[in-house]
Amino acid sequence: MITITNNNIFKSEYSITDYISYDDIDVIDDGEILANITDIIELGESLKFERIFDIISANVEMFELVFYSSLGGCPLLPYLREIIDEPTIKNKLNFLEVCWSADKFDNEITIKPDFHGVKNNESYALDFTPLNNIKTTLIKLNSEVSIIDIENKKIDFLGFQNFTVFDFFHAIFNEISFNGLPEDRDIRSIELDKSFSELDEDDFKAMDDEKKEFDKMTITEFIDHMDSKDEYLVKYKKLKERIEPNLAHKKNITALKGCMIEKLKIYNDIINSNKKTDLTPFYKKLTHIEYSLQSLYGDAEDIKFHKFWQTPKCTCPKIDNIEIYPSKNPIFDKKCPIHKKIIIKKTKP
Repeated sequence: MITITNNNIFKSEYSITDYISYDDIDVIDDGEILANITDIIELGESLKFERIFDIISANVEMFELVFYSSLGGCPLLPYLREIIDEPTIKNKLNFLEVCWSADKFDNEITIKPDFHGVKNNESYALDFTPLNNIKTTLIKLNSEVSIIDIENKKIDFLGFQNFTVFDFFHAIFNEISFNGLPEDRDIRSIELDKSFSELDEDDFKAMDDEKKEFDKMTITEFIDHMDSKDEYLVKYKKLKERIEPNLAHKKNITALKGCMIEKLKIYNDIINSNKKTDLTPFYKKLTHIEYSLQSLYGDAEDIKFHKFWQTPKCTCPKIDNIEIYPSKNPIFDKKCPIHKKIIIKKTKP
């Protein structure tokens, strides 16, 4: 357990609130916190946000290395410089919070750490907020996990989940770097303010009307609505394919859509097939369609660019084939229900 207060970082087996005597609790240096990155973290009740950056400043290079992805590749120095500046506006947030963001769509569940501001029980994004304006704000942890079922528009309480040191810093870095470095963030903010200032009353009314329509839609209806506005999308039942927007010959769009629909029809037949169906004949049909697509795109017909492993029910190694793509010697699974006969042909004497 790692406990961060305004003055120290404590390392202990349990929460320091469970100890009668603090003799068995170690105090570690700020720069050592990343050596405990998988430990559970707790925060002192009066912890201020600026304290987090005191800890970061003790080991900047290591934080940048470990959290490179969380920061979107941004260096930490500009954020460290910003947070030491005096506030320019009065902060109206009650506190800052690291919490869990959880949602479900179809059978896919996403749970990840998040960071936002809280005012009167309402959450506020911080991606446009200068750090110096929230540096003296209290920061807290909210371990409650409630999953949002997007499709059915309901929220289910799952329980409580502790945060690790990694979870905590990842959530903060991901939010503050969402719009890039502080300078990039401010430019983006000005651009957005300008674009809104150029809207007239009719524009806002139209936006409000559109929002009201969206609020009435289920997530499926909303996705279908957005899909209908996408000229590059090809849809067959629940399956979707996209035409590359950089298509050289625009006149081929209709023919390309026709080819893709045929491809999606075959995919649908494979998905709905039973265990006794011989799926190997579909490979020849799909290969012919891939050649047609290459021709319509204006590319040379070349089988080494065919991404055969994307076929439903294909058990050929995906990552291995992506690694060597494009390849004259792709890797097939001899037990693949789609491609097993290719292996048999190659091994015949």
